[in-house]
Amino acid sequence: MAYNSIIQFLQYFDCIHNKIPALKIDQKILHVDETQKVTNTNFSLINAYDDFTEIKKGTIIAKDENNKYSCDRDRIILFASKGKPVGSEAYILGNWVK
Repeated sequence: MAYNSIIQFLQYFDCIHNKIPALKIDQKILHVDETQKVTNTNFSLINAYDDFTEIKKGTIIAKDENNKYSCDRDRIILFASKGKPVGSEAYILGNWVK
């Protein structure tokens, strides 16, 4: 795949005359519309989440001594990692745009 990308780059700038068809990769768009901040020193994520993990409706993502933070619908999570300071983004939620 890297080799083809290099050849396509050189071909595009007329450096070579090989003909390799350009790859078409479907693009996905993630609409981000919710950010949860670390509320206090007792704030913690329930699990470790990889970026772009699908979180099902009702899943509890994090908690502190007063609240549990969950999804009101199926969501995609980004940038969720433990140990962030109070006031920083704990995680971001969004949905794929069709």
